[in-house]
Amino acid sequence: SKGFSFAASYQDDGKSLTNESTDGKMKANWWTFGLAYGKDQWSTSLTMLTGKKGVSDNYVKNTQVSLGADYQFVPGMKTFAEVT
Repeated sequence: SKGFSFAASYQDDGKSLTNESTDGKMKANWWTFGLAYGKDQWSTSLTMLTGKKGVSDNYVKNTQVSLGADYQFVPGMKTFAEVT
């Protein structure tokens, strides 16, 4: 719909930054989802990132949610605030 946009991404690190003792056991992957709405000079967005990284059953899990707002006071220049 007019004024709305959606974004999503997936990242899989594979064997990146692994050593011989962890090859084949290391897993790291991340998902992001975002929704934004803009009208006139104002826009706002809500984004979530979630993922995990680790070996076997020893994973570090991470989830972050970010809320942001922008205001374009002249063409090409914006001010913004964000809370994560």
